[in-house]
Amino acid sequence: MERKITLSKEDRMKFQTTLDNLKSNSNWQVLKTYLIEMKIKYPSEYFICTELSNAYHMLGMYKESEQASMEAMQLEPNDVLVIYNYAVALYSNEKYLKAIIQLNRILKRRINSIAYGVHGEGLKWAMSIKNDSLYLKAICQLNLGKLKEAYSLIGKHLAQRRRGVYSDFTKKQVKRKEQYIINELNNKVVK
Repeated sequence: MERKITLSKEDRMKFQTTLDNLKSNSNWQVLKTYLIEMKIKYPSEYFICTELSNAYHMLGMYKESEQASMEAMQLEPNDVLVIYNYAVALYSNEKYLKAIIQLNRILKRRINSIAYGVHGEGLKWAMSIKNDSLYLKAICQLNLGKLKEAYSLIGKHLAQRRRGVYSDFTKKQVKRKEQYIINELNNKVVK
């Protein structure tokens, strides 16, 4: 059996600091290079793969993002962040039905199991990723032409937004998408 080489606690802290610095500066190209080097050094660290997927996504490299996400899923298929990043990669590659399947895996989980489970990062994080999953599912439904489902999901997403709970999507962005759906629904009624 092959021995897994994993990051020590000290190396994990250094890794997280470097990751946070590069992300906060939106230095995606440097981050991508750093993560590729780390992935070679630590091939069994699923977190490196899922972060690499995110870096590829930010660079518009959607096929590579999906590949890195699949690798992370093979290493750790139950981590909600891995599932979410995989859903984002599938969405970006216009694989909406497959993305919805992954998002449903998140949405079916209880908030406490996401927050305090093996890979949990607290209640606010769990609320954030679960609510962003609602919005991403809405956008997938919209792209599949399911306007009513998309509208309903956006409504749920907006109702669950809270001060202090992070979202990848601005409220303005969500409201704009909601208005677009309303206009499309009204156009269908008029026709």
